[in-house]
Amino acid sequence: MNEIHIPWCGDRHREGISGRRIAIAGYSHWDADDENSTQRTIRKVMNGCWKIAFFDRIRDYFGFTDHAAFWQRVTFFNFVPTSIGPLENRYGWATPEQVTLGRTRVLEILEMQRPDELFVFTRKGWNVFPPTIEDELGRAEENQPHGWQTYRLRDGTPVRATGLRHPQFARKQDMIAAVSAILKLSPLTKAA
Repeated sequence: MNEIHIPWCGDRHREGISGRRIAIAGYSHWDADDENSTQRTIRKVMNGCWKIAFFDRIRDYFGFTDHAAFWQRVTFFNFVPTSIGPLENRYGWATPEQVTLGRTRVLEILEMQRPDELFVFTRKGWNVFPPTIEDELGRAEENQPHGWQTYRLRDGTPVRATGLRHPQFARKQDMIAAVSAILKLSPLTKAA
């Protein structure tokens, strides 16, 4: 049985970046499959044991040069909650069961970590994320700048969610501009 990966939550994730609590989502892990896969990966990236372009580029988009300084300030998880498979499957798609579990898990992580902003660095993943308020109202085509949409936590707290390109396929300057623009927006406020 594949084990569900525990999200990474840096020691300073409540402080966030620019006064905002940040959650970052990728699509999947491949190969290793135990509950600590995500946490182990981020620790190895932070201490320099692993150099992975995906994590380097995301760190850069937020204006950081040091992995530890950046990853300690965010929550990170992959949409697919278990391994996608061995190395040769690393570009594979989630099974229907993984998608169902992933959708439920996204909402659970948002409730638990309560980010102000969710950056999803995978179009493949964003396309199967749980429906947003805009999706449910049939207004997803009326995207805000940079395509952000909204999740609402059980207590009414909004979470701005932005689906962006995977760093492998994106121009760095475009992504830096998108992240910067989102962080310059006024924080969303709880509906009255």
